[in-house]
Amino acid sequence: MDLHLGKRIRARRNAIGLSLEDLAQAMAVATETLLAMENGSQRVGPHLLHRLSIVLDVPFGYFFDGMPRELDADFPGTPFDDCDPVGDDMREALELVRAYLAISDEKKRQMVHQLAQKLSENPSAE
Repeated sequence: MDLHLGKRIRARRNAIGLSLEDLAQAMAVATETLLAMENGSQRVGPHLLHRLSIVLDVPFGYFFDGMPRELDADFPGTPFDDCDPVGDDMREALELVRAYLAISDEKKRQMVHQLAQKLSENPSAE
């Protein structure tokens, strides 16, 4: 659970372009503490989670989205490792979205969109 919460914190921080240091300062915690939370090695208590939801501008439940219902190995169900990846794996996609949204010319944005669609086409489907 701690690892999942940490991944969600990191994913949101990256999505809004906030550095680890800036978030730590806004939360009034040490950067090392926040890093430990993001890595899942330090538990995030409800008070800090509430503050994070305010600073990161997300509903409290955001941190639990995608969390498997059963975290205990003795319970049948979705194992934790099967969760969709979030965090560092999403950095490139988030940067691409930010760059796309920064294009103010509608025609250029449409060209980028069409290029991305063309590049992602499966050659074997043709």
